[in-house]
Amino acid sequence: MICALAPAAVPKQRTIIDAAVLAGISRFLPSEFGLDLTTSFNSIQRGYEAKVAIEDYIQQKCAANDDFSYTFVATGPPL
Repeated sequence: MICALAPAAVPKQRTIIDAAVLAGISRFLPSEFGLDLTTSFNSIQRGYEAKVAIEDYIQQKCAANDDFSYTFVATGPPL
């Protein structure tokens, strides 16, 4: 499942992630397009708190559900 929400709606992905797990979706791609937030420098930048929180939430869900996985897509900074 690919989630392509606007930046303002990123925190609402928790509900979508929960629904995906309940529906048996096996892979989730969050609305993540932008910087690679798995690096410590990028993850502390102002404005990315909600996306980092979603990454953490997805990783928790994956740890609790063996059939659920994720892919983070980092396209780089916008021009």
